[in-house]
Amino acid sequence: MNELQERKYIEDDEIDLMEIIKILIDNKITIIVTTLVFTLIVILGGYLYNKKNSAYNTILGFNYLGIEKGLNPNGTQFNKNDLVSTNELNYLFDKYSEKGLKSKDLKSLRQNIEVKGIVPQYITQRIEQALKKGETLSYTPTQYSISLKDGNKDIAEELVQDVIAEFNKKYKPQYEISEVSLNNSYDYDDYIVILKEHINRLLLETKGEMKEKFSSKITGVSYIELSRKIQNYENVNLKKYISYIDVYNFSNNALTKKTRLEADIKMLKLEKSKLLGEAEVVKKALDEYKPTTKQLVLPSIGEMGIKLDTENEYYSKLLGKYIELNTLAANKDYEIRYKKQELEEIKTPSSTEDEAIQKIIKNLVTELNKITEEINNLNKEYFDVEYGEMVKKIAPVELKTEGKSVFLYAIVGIVLGAFIGIFIVFIKEFFKSYKLKYNK
Repeated sequence: MNELQERKYIEDDEIDLMEIIKILIDNKITIIVTTLVFTLIVILGGYLYNKKNSAYNTILGFNYLGIEKGLNPNGTQFNKNDLVSTNELNYLFDKYSEKGLKSKDLKSLRQNIEVKGIVPQYITQRIEQALKKGETLSYTPTQYSISLKDGNKDIAEELVQDVIAEFNKKYKPQYEISEVSLNNSYDYDDYIVILKEHINRLLLETKGEMKEKFSSKITGVSYIELSRKIQNYENVNLKKYISYIDVYNFSNNALTKKTRLEADIKMLKLEKSKLLGEAEVVKKALDEYKPTTKQLVLPSIGEMGIKLDTENEYYSKLLGKYIELNTLAANKDYEIRYKKQELEEIKTPSSTEDEAIQKIIKNLVTELNKITEEINNLNKEYFDVEYGEMVKKIAPVELKTEGKSVFLYAIVGIVLGAFIGIFIVFIKEFFKSYKLKYNK
């Protein structure tokens, strides 16, 4: 190619490029309209896709002993599907079925709620490595995402709060101990039984390795101090009242007390007869025992818990059992005589004496109820510390989608629309040139 031909080729190229630019400028309306149309289509499509694949999402964290083993706080098996109960679904559906929820029934609402465990990356890697070695590695997540694909942010917030509240209600120990109440139908010695039972309940609440180390950050009181306070109450205050009632054998309902004592005596006599009957069986076995022979006659002694190892052990246990049964029978006989004496000496107090006793009872009940309140307050603080963080929301409720941002969809729409617009312009110019060429 000589220099003249090369210059002509370049000039032709320049003419062609300028022609293309001129064509694009002349058809700029077509390109702009096409770009706008496709941009709107892509943005609308992206928006609808995002809306369809979006959900209100939050994360719950569980922190208590046992979750790492897949257990609930009470030791039962943990199941993420139980976090959203049927009661919660019913409540949300009834409240929001016409105020934000699009689900037509409980089944569809359940399908729009997803609970997924969050497994850290390093755990995933360890599981994969274990599988490659033919080993099995189990892991229970301590964090779970809850997604609601229906409704709005307020409904999602309420759902999460309900999940937390119901979990705490189900597994957080109950710390409220009822107070002792006054009742005119109670006899004087009825209060002794009631107060002793309540004391045992309070003392039980102070036990436990963790509780013994705990003290209130508000009042400074500890379970050990309250335990001593309860014991002092029982050994001093209650003991004085018991001694007073026992000495005078007062009753504000003599007929009822008489009936109860007679029933007690009858039951004690039956128990005594049973013990003496068992003792007679044991005595018979002792009489039939022959130390010189290995042939032992064994009546139904096994029912009384006697374990036989050797002949000598057998005899010593029989003798011990016989002494024990007779001792128990003698104790029952003593109780019977005491009840009979009490039955004969029942006294009805005067109005002045009754008023004084009722005042003592009221003071005893009031004082024990104050201790009960202290136990309840300390229990509340203790369980708030030990179980208050069992489950909590560790991420705010946010609307998340599987799609991309609208801005990115707009850029894709502009680029796609521009290329399609240019393509349409070139196709139109091609047909135009074709017609001019073949119509000559």
